[in-house]
Amino acid sequence: MKSLIGVVGANRIARVSFLCEASRRLAKRGYRVVSVTCDDNFDACLEDAESSLSASIIGSKTFIKSSFKLRIDEISSIVPYAWCLVLMEGVGPGGNVLVASSSQDVEEWSEKSIAVVPLNDEARISAEARGARVTDLEGAVEVIFDRALRDVLSLLAQEDCGECGYGSCRGLAESVLKGTEHPVRCAKRTMPLRVLVNGEQLILNPFTTKMFSQVITSLLQILKGVPRNPRRIHIDLWAD
Repeated sequence: MKSLIGVVGANRIARVSFLCEASRRLAKRGYRVVSVTCDDNFDACLEDAESSLSASIIGSKTFIKSSFKLRIDEISSIVPYAWCLVLMEGVGPGGNVLVASSSQDVEEWSEKSIAVVPLNDEARISAEARGARVTDLEGAVEVIFDRALRDVLSLLAQEDCGECGYGSCRGLAESVLKGTEHPVRCAKRTMPLRVLVNGEQLILNPFTTKMFSQVITSLLQILKGVPRNPRRIHIDLWAD
């Protein structure tokens, strides 16, 4: 599962520069960050980064660069399965950071905007007038981190019981963001549905869990001999 944060703004150079710098700062803290741009020249995103993976989408092709040694079998574990924070150029489903270079830029501000980074006084005044959360680059990085942390915490019991070996749920969540732990480490996390692919447990959000459960239950209801309200269903599927 991933936290997807978009970076928007009319000034593309400023937009990509913010994306690269935010990715670099979060990666230096040890968090697993994937940066996605639509540029064929984004080497700057990897400079000085201790742990970072970047993808550039050009036409119908996707190019991936990593500042650390990456095995072929790790690509699937980094992107589809392991938790990672994705900073993407454009609108992101998890919220957007607006890099504003003018008052006209601020017009892109919406309820999905989690922060506005003004590049001048004109943009700052306009953003403040709209009641937007105005901050600098470092402040925006903190907002991005808090959003990713909230996404992980939503999958945990949030009881700070310590049974996972961490002193608090936040401690476990931060390790998940670093790729060293998995939300299933939470001892009190209840899951009505568990899906494993090649032995790797997938993290499903509430909507996906509900959809899986409804589809499987509906298909079973058309079969003869199946109890009307089965309490537990186990399926093994071998794909060709």
